Amino acid sequence: MRSLTSLTPRQTSVILDCTTFHVGEESGGEIDTIIDWVQQAPSSSAIHVYLRSFVGDRVGRKIKNTLQAMGCTVTQKTSFTFTA
Repeated sequence: MRSLTSLTPRQTSVILDCTTFHVGEESGGEIDTIIDWVQQAPSSSAIHVYLRSFVGDRVGRKIKNTLQAMGCTVTQKTSFTFTA
C-alpha cells in the first residue's frame, strides 16, 4: 500500500462525496467537519471532494475556494432528473 506522501499530484487516494451536505445555518456543522478533517490529513492534495452545485451561493463558493486553497481537487455536481 502506498502512503499519501508518495502520490503524484494527479493521483487521488481519498474521495469525499459531500453532494448531500447542506451549507449555512441548516448544515449542522457537516461542512466544518469536512474542512477540519482535510486540514488534519497528511496530504490534502490526495483528496477529491465532490460538492453540490452552489449557483449564486456565497457560502458555497467560499467552501469550494477554502478546500481548493488547502490543495484539494473539488468538483461541483449538478443533479439531473430524467423523466421517461
